[in-house]
Amino acid sequence: MNKAKKCSVCQTDVIGLYCYNCGQKITGRRLSFKEILAELTEGIFSIERSLIATFYHLLIKPKQVVENYWAGNRNYYYSPVKMLTLALFVIGIHLVFVDKDILGVSVNMNGISKEMSAIFSPQLFFMVLMLPLISFTTYITYFKQKHNALEHLTSVTYLFAFWAVVITVFWDLLELILGNPESIGAFALFSLGLFIWTARIFTRSAKWYRIVLNTLAEFFIFCFLIISLVGILYLFDPNTLDVSDS
Repeated sequence: MNKAKKCSVCQTDVIGLYCYNCGQKITGRRLSFKEILAELTEGIFSIERSLIATFYHLLIKPKQVVENYWAGNRNYYYSPVKMLTLALFVIGIHLVFVDKDILGVSVNMNGISKEMSAIFSPQLFFMVLMLPLISFTTYITYFKQKHNALEHLTSVTYLFAFWAVVITVFWDLLELILGNPESIGAFALFSLGLFIWTARIFTRSAKWYRIVLNTLAEFFIFCFLIISLVGILYLFDPNTLDVSDS
């Protein structure tokens, strides 16, 4: 007889792969590249309660959503792949109907033809580049916790997508109401939310000052990585990259 497992969402006793109460799939398998690639083929934009639950729980208890995914539980929350695709979709709408800057960030790359610039967004490239950089930042900051690289990447992807959607929609509505708010505020809010929420996930203590200290540690390590990357690019070509707020 199969031993009953506890559903991590509703705490119902589960025998088999699915919780009969909330419908979550419980695989028990560790995260792998094969599983992430398989999720690319799933339907992404179906209107279901998991989208609302994912956004709500990422806001109030992000650690539960991320650790739930690490443990191999599926279908109740949106996966990181679905969240990132949703964020890119929202950013795409912003680029087409609002402006070419993303979260107030403007990036100019020399040497790109007009044809390429029509289909390539340096701003989007810069934002997506933040994913591995912030993942590496959390990996360094919390290396004693022995989470693997994929666990860091998926946790950052969850929060990156969440805050990208929230701040993009919020700032576009703010611009519609106020006209033209300071663009640097959008990126500042996005970065602040991203660093604080990653600290909330990886900080073992629930004490607020521990979260603040870890947030500051993440920020300084991330700045060091950005400065190092910009320095390397500058050595190759001082005119290659120009990043500014609009």
